[in-house]
Amino acid sequence: MEIGKIYQVTITGLSHEGHGIGKIDGQVIFIPHALIDEKVFCKVTKIKNNYGIGELQSVILSAKNRVKPICSYFGRCGGCNLMHMDYESQLQFKKKTAEDTFRKIGHLDCRIDEVYGMEDPYFYRNKIQMPFGIKKGKVITGYYQEKSHQIIPIDRCYIQPQEGTQMVLFIRNLANEFGITCYDEKTGKGILRHVLLRVNKKQEWMVVLVVTAKITYLNKLVNKIVERYPKVCSIIENINSKDTNVILGHQSYVVYGSEFIEDELMGAKFRLSHYSFFQVNAIQTAVLYQKVIDFLACTEKDTIIDAYCGVGTISIILAKLVKRVFGIEEIPAAIKDAEVNAKLNNVKNITFTEGLVEKEIPFLINNAIDAIVVDPPRKGLDQKVISCMLDTNIPKIVYVSCNVATLARDLEKLQTKYEIKKTAMVDMFPQSNSMETVVLLEVKENGKINNTIS
Repeated sequence: MEIGKIYQVTITGLSHEGHGIGKIDGQVIFIPHALIDEKVFCKVTKIKNNYGIGELQSVILSAKNRVKPICSYFGRCGGCNLMHMDYESQLQFKKKTAEDTFRKIGHLDCRIDEVYGMEDPYFYRNKIQMPFGIKKGKVITGYYQEKSHQIIPIDRCYIQPQEGTQMVLFIRNLANEFGITCYDEKTGKGILRHVLLRVNKKQEWMVVLVVTAKITYLNKLVNKIVERYPKVCSIIENINSKDTNVILGHQSYVVYGSEFIEDELMGAKFRLSHYSFFQVNAIQTAVLYQKVIDFLACTEKDTIIDAYCGVGTISIILAKLVKRVFGIEEIPAAIKDAEVNAKLNNVKNITFTEGLVEKEIPFLINNAIDAIVVDPPRKGLDQKVISCMLDTNIPKIVYVSCNVATLARDLEKLQTKYEIKKTAMVDMFPQSNSMETVVLLEVKENGKINNTIS
């Protein structure tokens, strides 16, 4: 295998990222956008210790599930990586990836019982974050090329609302009109970094201009945005002057309308700031949370812990079905939002606590807890949290995860006391390899391990 040389390769598998897997001279090579059973020409671009990476040149023999991507930027923009695969195959790929990960990382003989896809797997995002840059002296916006910070300029995106994309392009044009400079990562100079948008079910918009310093022509910019898009109800200037990949800075100023936007989910209302975590796919979030409810099989007599409760979405939805909910979250701003959201929904049977999950659970055990819901960040559960849960006698755990690798790791540890009873996968991110998985665990009666494989 030589860098720069073109080879014919037969694809025999897919990686967890959706890259085709083949062999050249006995060495494994990963080829993005190639599918199983295809014969392709690829150019070797990198060689590591025990594998290579190739760039797809052409497809000699196509797989039956290959489709023409609806987006002309596919293959350049890093936002989607499965659009060349028909949607049913995307779902089956994610299911198999989850099951393989359970086996390889968690050493678990665990299957995904149910898979929930979307009827229309496009234009689903309610949050948009687009970076800005300069090309040939003009302001550009788009998405980064995969594994790079090179912006691919776009004028349409098929996983976010068309109006949102047009709004960002309008702001790009205003930046060019007013001579607003864009931030350059190499020099650290320039003003405009990102635009963040949120949209609710009423099609009301929040616009966040992420800048390194205050914009000189801000009032004119704001007036033009509102005049063109009257459904904008909030415009915020967020200052981020640090050399960082983190999008939002810590200073924000409301320059038009409200600091918040209100959205609705499963009959509950939620006040959201630009800092708030809220699932980006409202349709599938309702499916996911209904699955949590189904797995819990809760009654009006139950007391539930909602660990990593964030702004209180799951807590408030569950509170209408059970006796009491305890929400735990370590981020102070999220707890404040959660308390406001509880009042907004006139829910009085929730107690929100700011703190670490592993430190707060022991104080709640005296309340005869019937179940705990955990929805941790991508890094999964801290070992202290797992140890704390194993030390308790909480009958049920419902584990919601956006990272099947850390989920598998944690399930292997939890299965010493808990048995996996049900699993489901909800496709929250069509056209990409990301997924949401939800698992029901129940305390074993006899301590026998039923899920482990050798």
